[in-house]
Amino acid sequence: MVDFVKVKAQEIDLTTANTVGGAVLVRVYAPSATVLTFANTAGTYGTYTLGAGMDEVFIKEPTDTVAASVAAKCVAIAYK
Repeated sequence: MVDFVKVKAQEIDLTTANTVGGAVLVRVYAPSATVLTFANTAGTYGTYTLGAGMDEVFIKEPTDTVAASVAAKCVAIAYK
């Protein structure tokens, strides 16, 4: 379990594909259930269903994008 999380940017409203400021580590919070889609230049490489009121941390490459089927909150983070 991580003891500290460093917030690296302002939280954004996530719907359309976004690199989240080139972040490698992102926290996503879903007020309503949503399906996250992860993609790179080759296309979609994964999807993840996030239930209502849930949050999760994801690792991605700086140029990879994440999109949400229903508006979610997303922020770049780092572990300390």
